[in-house]
Amino acid sequence: MRPRGARLLAAVACAAAAARAAAPAAEARVLGELWGGAFYELTEESLDLVLAMPGEALWLVQVHAPWCAKCAAFHPAWSEVAAAAASNSDAAALRFARIDASTSTAVIKRFGVKSFPELLLFNASQATFRRYRGDFTADALRALASDGAGALPEEPIRPASEEFELVQLS
Repeated sequence: MRPRGARLLAAVACAAAAARAAAPAAEARVLGELWGGAFYELTEESLDLVLAMPGEALWLVQVHAPWCAKCAAFHPAWSEVAAAAASNSDAAALRFARIDASTSTAVIKRFGVKSFPELLLFNASQATFRRYRGDFTADALRALASDGAGALPEEPIRPASEEFELVQLS
């Protein structure tokens, strides 16, 4: 018979191993639910979920509004470049996503969004993001996706609003 402490450590180790084994399935389920065909459709809550996933590094997120004419004009270019990136296995490190600011209004204040569309490049592993300032064309978007916005200043990812809590993946 093992001492009580050894049994407890064994139980904790088994639980941790089970959680690690279940995490990829839970991540795949979450990502599958958010997939819109060429890019992910996020809310502030799901943004926090995907940024907390282990192994995910870069997310290019467009904050848009349905009433915004500039967003509507940019959407075909966004969809084209996102679809090309999604079909390119080398682009797996960069994922494209959109957040509708009219249904996730806290994201405006949290990330200092001043106009639409706003492109934010999140580096989840470093808890930072970069704000894109430039043309909203397919060529400019391809350049942004290929160089990773290296010349743009980094900002820390602000904590989630009090309205949402990070939900544990299970």
